[in-house]
Amino acid sequence: TQAAFEAAQRFKARTLLERMRGPRTASAPAPPPVSLAALEEDVLREREVLLDYFVGEDSSFLFAVSRRGTTVAELPGAAELSARIHLFRDLLATPAADAGARATEPIAMAGREIASLVLGSAAATLADVERIVSAPDGPLYDLPLDPLPISGADEPIGLRHVISRGPAATVLAQVRARARDRDSASTAFSGLALVGGGSGQGENAFLPRFYQDMKRWAF
Repeated sequence: TQAAFEAAQRFKARTLLERMRGPRTASAPAPPPVSLAALEEDVLREREVLLDYFVGEDSSFLFAVSRRGTTVAELPGAAELSARIHLFRDLLATPAADAGARATEPIAMAGREIASLVLGSAAATLADVERIVSAPDGPLYDLPLDPLPISGADEPIGLRHVISRGPAATVLAQVRARARDRDSASTAFSGLALVGGGSGQGENAFLPRFYQDMKRWAF
């Protein structure tokens, strides 16, 4: 599990660097991946779970990490995830002719199916946590977790949990390490210096959507 997690973190760090600074970063060193032990013992807080995704062509993996340990769930590959997620988003965006319970049931059913699809056997880890830190990958960037129902109920996850998301577990670890020094907490996330530089502007325009959540990661 540890070896697979570190391999996924190295890939995510390299991908993030390339998006920030272009493919010419091939020779630039990526940050060392955070270990599961460090996440479980030091980085994560009580009643908090990290959902770190790695999406592959044929199969994908979710690492659900908390202070209690790590659960690994195998998920479908990129094509199936993308198709199912976009169908769900289209359903959410389509106004119902009837606002009654019969009209909302298809959405509730689809939400349960998507929750099962993207959480798999790791769904049980959300039962007694207050905060979810999500590090999506691939088509999962297009899926908001908030409207998905909690396992065994139709209540949306967002009503019970504080949800934030960002690029990767290694970024979370570095943001929080820097934020321990209160004097540097305000700059712990800025510029993503924690992963080798970049300003979050221009080529890095995809990053600003994470900045507010990364501030929340720090504290």
